[in-house]
Amino acid sequence: MAISDLRDAVEAADASITETRHQLAIRDTIMKSLEDASTEVRSIACSALGSLVLHFSGDVVAELVGKMAKLGTESPESIVDIYLQGIRTILKGLPSSQAGKISKILIPPMLGALHDSKKSPDHRIGCLFIVTDMLRMPGVDVEQYASSLLDCFLKHLKDPSADVRKEIGIALGMLAPSLDDKQFERLVVNLLAMVKLHKDMDSFGETMFGALTIVRSVCNLSDKTEYGSRYSGTKISAYANDLFPVLLRVLDDTLDSTYELRETSLLV
Repeated sequence: MAISDLRDAVEAADASITETRHQLAIRDTIMKSLEDASTEVRSIACSALGSLVLHFSGDVVAELVGKMAKLGTESPESIVDIYLQGIRTILKGLPSSQAGKISKILIPPMLGALHDSKKSPDHRIGCLFIVTDMLRMPGVDVEQYASSLLDCFLKHLKDPSADVRKEIGIALGMLAPSLDDKQFERLVVNLLAMVKLHKDMDSFGETMFGALTIVRSVCNLSDKTEYGSRYSGTKISAYANDLFPVLLRVLDDTLDSTYELRETSLLV
């Protein structure tokens, strides 16, 4: 039976694969298919996993995700997107009870790939997307990785690729609410230092995009509770004297290319 047929049969019956021997047999078939010579077979295997993992034990899921992480970070650039997209598909349906275990498998190799300057911008962005997917998931202990994530993201604010820098700004905004006070201070001080160095609006805008993303993210931290609003407001207000002049610089610009940036500045 082809992998796609197996997936369709399991979904149609809404059945769980309870027998360990059946899970292991399917696992072995998928592991082999993930490295098949045919791009179509590899793609089908990755796509099918998004549904099949819901019916596997946590250990089998961990093995499959680990295999895909290895392939997604070490395979030739021409095929890595298949595996990275497959991982993201798995994460969409992953139970929160498995998120903590899977994050320990995924985050380290994805950070390693981000640090590898030989990898293309698209490859590094694909790995970054997986990290940010994990940051969104309940059940992931973000504090465990906060320091290493912050180090990596700050480094890549100076990445040669504008696309990487923009995505890093978004990722920092997602990470910011999970930082402790010292880490958050380090983040804001680094961003403001970079903003002040930029003379032209294009490079300034890229860094400012990251800064505003962070500000908005922290301001929205736990905004459903009175305590959350007070906490985030206090956290940001400490940097108001440095931040407001930068916001005014953005608002004084009239270029069409900075419209989104000016709009965000007004919201902040």
